[in-house]
Amino acid sequence: MAAKLSYAEWKALKAAKPEDVSVDISPDASPEDRAALEAIKSEASSNIPEGKLSYAEWKAQKAAPIEQPQPRGEIGYDYKQDLKNIGAGALSGAAQIGATILSPIDWAAKKAGIENQALFPTDRRAAIESGLRDMGAQPESMAFKGGQLGAEIAGTAGAGGAIAKGLKFAPQLASAVESGGFKLAQQGGNALARLGTRAAGGAISGGAMTGMVNPEDTASGAALGAAFPIAVKGAGKLGSAIMQKATPEIAALAGKAHQYGIDIPADRLVDSKTLNALSASLNYVPFSGRATTEEKMYSQINKAVSKTIGQDSSNITDALRKARVDLGSKFDEVLKNNTVSVDDVFLQDLVNHADIAGKELETGQAKIISNQIDEIINKAQDGVIDGQAAYNIKKTLDRIGKQNSPVAYYADELRRSLMEALNRSMPAEEAAGFAKVRQQYGNMLTLDKLAPAGAEGEISMGRLANMRNVRDPQLRDLVDIAAQFGRTRESPHGAAQRVTLGALAPVAAAAGQLPAYLGAIGLAKGANMALSSNTLRNAMLKQGGAGVQNNLLSSPIGRSAILQGSRAIQQ
Repeated sequence: MAAKLSYAEWKALKAAKPEDVSVDISPDASPEDRAALEAIKSEASSNIPEGKLSYAEWKAQKAAPIEQPQPRGEIGYDYKQDLKNIGAGALSGAAQIGATILSPIDWAAKKAGIENQALFPTDRRAAIESGLRDMGAQPESMAFKGGQLGAEIAGTAGAGGAIAKGLKFAPQLASAVESGGFKLAQQGGNALARLGTRAAGGAISGGAMTGMVNPEDTASGAALGAAFPIAVKGAGKLGSAIMQKATPEIAALAGKAHQYGIDIPADRLVDSKTLNALSASLNYVPFSGRATTEEKMYSQINKAVSKTIGQDSSNITDALRKARVDLGSKFDEVLKNNTVSVDDVFLQDLVNHADIAGKELETGQAKIISNQIDEIINKAQDGVIDGQAAYNIKKTLDRIGKQNSPVAYYADELRRSLMEALNRSMPAEEAAGFAKVRQQYGNMLTLDKLAPAGAEGEISMGRLANMRNVRDPQLRDLVDIAAQFGRTRESPHGAAQRVTLGALAPVAAAAGQLPAYLGAIGLAKGANMALSSNTLRNAMLKQGGAGVQNNLLSSPIGRSAILQGSRAIQQ
């Protein structure tokens, strides 16, 4: 039986040009064989197998079974070949750069009359590809080209920096070469001269990056590199329109969030329709990581809130339970070991509380407050309230303050005046510590009204953002952060879309489109990583969309990616 043909061999046979198949057909060839030969001869192609096929050879190959490859995405498709192609492509990309580095040696060997194809091949680049093909690689595949492009980007990114080291005698030009024309060592001077230096630096850097892969592309790389700094200035205006710079107020609030350990995604820093739509759509893509990013931020905000009551947990309900015990015991200890001086300030506060309550509350409600004021005055012996008595009055005011009635606010205000009087009655060092405890205790009472029941216990961003009359500066900052960054500007519309997209995975696999589906997930994950990155976040805070472009192109990797990508497209 004839040997089995590989798919590549069969494809090459089918691609033979008419002149590559001998027309010396045996007279006894059947009409079917003659028709089949004519069909092959009519399928002309640019892929010409070496040598001509005799009729007997053609017939033997025609009779051989064919190993048809499985289409991508179907069960049985060999993904190992893709991995092999990616690796071979990366090796090819690195070898292309190596061929350029060795080209002077090859030229010298040729001039010296040295003929050794193993050490100094006539066409080193063709030899590289031929060798990889013999090893089973498929240079025409997208996987191979992707791996090759990645290696070329990584291998040429440092070209500008390497050249700049040899230009220390001209620091202005060295800085331009290292940054691709985006930075100069010194500002000021003639604007036209600065522009020329930037263009020259971009040209040197761009030409070196592309020339390292293929010297024939040096000129085009230099032209593109020279255009980068000039083009970005105009493109920056478009970038700023799409992604404007964060306002000073937003930047200041984002700075506070960072101090509190809260990571704000870049899309929450500006009101951009483009970024709003992108971030909302990422919630529909399974495994994009967007939901995790948002949940992380919400958890960080809740943990920062818990620290205002002396705890360190994103579970506010649990934090409040622990704070009641911790802060309650501290209050008990301070109150029972100290006395409260009824000074002139406290007396004036009591008069004010009685007056305001009498004017703003109904008679029966005002009576509740006046009774507590009378209790305070009655307990003051020689202008001093015993610690235990002060503690009992505070507990009563706490209970009234938790009631859902108009009296609660006035009871809280009266309790606050009592605690301030206690604070003034203590030595300075103890008073400072007790002031912090009081602040945490007040925050605890405020948050107690918001915390949900249950095991998880996180306060929603909406409820936190709607808090009013917050006295503690730290808690007020967190309320502002929740209001500004905690809610999306473009709401994801329910879970139906996410369920649908999630269900597409098995459908895509059955339809042979699983790689494309996984690719879309990969793109979405990459987009979410970009929105969560410090690079994009800092650019939005400092420079806006123009800064994003400038940071991308002033990055060696960013410039190399664009230059090598452009070179690959032109091929």
